[in-house]
Amino acid sequence: METIQSLIIKNLHEGGAGSEAQITIQLRNSFPGIGGELKTEQAVVSALREPYSAPPDTGARLFLKHTILKKLDDFFIRTNQYFFQHITRPLGSITQNEKEKEGYLYEWVYGRETFSWEYPQGDGQNIAVQLEEWSAFVSAFDLAGIDVNSDITDPDNGLISQNIIHQLYRTKDNTLNLCWKRIDFGSNSLIIHEEKLKSFLDDRRQILIDVLGLDRYELMILACRFLYQKINERELGQLDMLAREYRISSLRHKIAEHIII
Repeated sequence: METIQSLIIKNLHEGGAGSEAQITIQLRNSFPGIGGELKTEQAVVSALREPYSAPPDTGARLFLKHTILKKLDDFFIRTNQYFFQHITRPLGSITQNEKEKEGYLYEWVYGRETFSWEYPQGDGQNIAVQLEEWSAFVSAFDLAGIDVNSDITDPDNGLISQNIIHQLYRTKDNTLNLCWKRIDFGSNSLIIHEEKLKSFLDDRRQILIDVLGLDRYELMILACRFLYQKINERELGQLDMLAREYRISSLRHKIAEHIII
């Protein structure tokens, strides 16, 4: 049996900073989080998001929020609301300790964040930039009570984008292709209307199970309870198991293993 290489956690570069948190780009093969620590054969370029001030469980809560968004993204694609994945994979979370701050990990996205929403024409008028699949993406998530359309422009210049990473950006294209990801799911950047989300999950229970599977549906339900309601010990144990299996699945392309610690 092959053995996994030694621990790799290497800071590569600053990934940016906002009003709530800072991002560090890391190469790592160790992913702590709900369900235990996972380790991959190959190191993964990841984003570590660390809030400036964070109460306990902030990292876990952001991981679960991101997980709900990711599974809804999968659902909307599989039901033909749009075609390209616009939410990255969440990979884990960190509970504050002596060595690390509270935070969570997700798949790093290469591309450009600051593109223009308008370009000037020769007649002195501006032409709006069309981002392919943006309207369908916003409409789909709005049905679930999630405002992905918020905080997508620079606060100092409303014509410049933020929190959308375009992966195949071409300068001065008035129509941008569908290769983009929406990022930053902090409370100041993306608001979830919990009652609307709960109704969406309840009303579409069967089709969500048919499309995503029972385990993923129950993971979303328990994630919502952890975030917005009370969760008992039995449910917490189930959430731990379901989140672990989901994280292994997300990292399966890197040959994930569970580490006994």
